[in-house]
Amino acid sequence: MELMTLDASGDDAIDLHIDCSDGELDAALALMDVIELAGVPVRVSALGIVGGPAVGVLAVGAYRTAMPHTRFRLAESSSAFTGQARDVQGWAEHISARADVFCARLAAAVGQPAERVEADLAATRFLDAQQAKRYGLVDEILAVGTRVVHLPPRPMGFGGSVGRRRP
Repeated sequence: MELMTLDASGDDAIDLHIDCSDGELDAALALMDVIELAGVPVRVSALGIVGGPAVGVLAVGAYRTAMPHTRFRLAESSSAFTGQARDVQGWAEHISARADVFCARLAAAVGQPAERVEADLAATRFLDAQQAKRYGLVDEILAVGTRVVHLPPRPMGFGGSVGRRRP
């Protein structure tokens, strides 16, 4: 809600700082939608550790930065559900479909094949800031004295055809 309010209140870029080691898959997908559909660029800075579905929130930012000691955890989201067998089966199918959507969107955002991202999520791959930059997850690693160059936003919308602008 706050991102949408900031987007509606002016034409200035939004700076979002994220330090989240995990998260709910549906919440991350909803936040990814808001970021991608914002009328202003949303610049995302990663601090501490960013993992699980929170990685997707970082990945869709217009410009993504990380601190030198930020760590990233590419991992599948966990979910719990109780109920009758057919209800649990339906929930599992729902979560699997949402995980596929997340994987495809993350792969498109970082410029990696979906198969590689899916394998990295399944294996719970850890990345340091340099590895995350090579992976396509961040655009710049900040350090003392770093000059941050703000780029124009990428086109709005979903899908793998949207390319990321590189400095």
